[in-house]
Amino acid sequence: MATNDTYIFSVALAGADWVGDDVTGHVFEAPTDVHGGGVTIVEASLVNAAATSAGTAFSIQLENWGTAGTAIKASGGTVAAALGGTASPFSAGTPAEFTISKRVP
Repeated sequence: MATNDTYIFSVALAGADWVGDDVTGHVFEAPTDVHGGGVTIVEASLVNAAATSAGTAFSIQLENWGTAGTAIKASGGTVAAALGGTASPFSAGTPAEFTISKRVP
């Protein structure tokens, strides 16, 4: 029987793990079928501790890497478009909301 449980959780990203260009990091893995299967992301946000500018800017997006976790899915792989970048820097401690474009698990 399916349930509609809602879980809210935070994932802290260590800065040292994200150095370089075009870095991919898996920060969340959906549970296996034994533990309920996939997830649906309803909303997501990012809070950066420090303000960024054109010289320190970065961007981050949410992607679905499928069950193998080895490559972004060709169809529906981008869950939310990137936040940040040089044109839209982060303010210190201010949540930036992702626009979820793919709600299907």
